[in-house]
Amino acid sequence: MDATLIERLARLRGVGDAYHDYRGELRYFTIETKAAILRAMGSPVDDALALAEELGRLENERWRALLPRMTVPSMIRL
Repeated sequence: MDATLIERLARLRGVGDAYHDYRGELRYFTIETKAAILRAMGSPVDDALALAEELGRLENERWRALLPRMTVPSMIRL
């Protein structure tokens, strides 16, 4: 299990780093907890190659969402 990839994927998927418990105390998620949450979301956290591929796909989708689609007119010969 690659902790760096799991941390990056958790951030992209919206998994937080911590939460406040019923007493109001701040509790931090362990890497195992983040991996379990990602696994429940369908991410392949046990396969480093598949995890890296999903991470790359999500990062590309994130950047593509920032840019509007464009249409380039074709060249017209006179």
